[in-house]
Amino acid sequence: MLRHPSSDPSLAIRFEMWNVALRMVRKHPWVGVGPNNIEQVYLLYLPPGTRPVVGYHEHLHSDFLQFGAERGLPCLLAWVWLMMALVWHAWRIRRSLARSRRATWLADATIAAWLAFMAEGWFEFNFGTSPVLIVFLFVVATPFVVERSFSANRFVSRS
Repeated sequence: MLRHPSSDPSLAIRFEMWNVALRMVRKHPWVGVGPNNIEQVYLLYLPPGTRPVVGYHEHLHSDFLQFGAERGLPCLLAWVWLMMALVWHAWRIRRSLARSRRATWLADATIAAWLAFMAEGWFEFNFGTSPVLIVFLFVVATPFVVERSFSANRFVSRS
């Protein structure tokens, strides 16, 4: 059910944060406002005469906007490249496992989890929470471990 931002504080604060983030990126496209500075400079990027929506302003509730606003567009592009490289390699490993008739479910699960992290990353700053980051790194590392283990003949195919 879609709700209007004025009736949903969580939605209202996200719209405000995303607008603030875009102003930060426009003003500082190359280096952003600096790591961990969002809360300190947040009020400077609100429209004149506007009071912030009451809530948590330490991060911008979007991985993409957080990296762009905090560290600049070059960092955002590097992060997007890294994310794409991770899923591309997981797909390549999946294809390699399929050709050798080995189980592809771990690579499939990694790709699905990557898609979920990226989709949720539009609405939350996943990479600012250590437990979430640890789970993400474990998940995206899994196909590489499987590939290496199969190439070293540590696992026997049961197909």
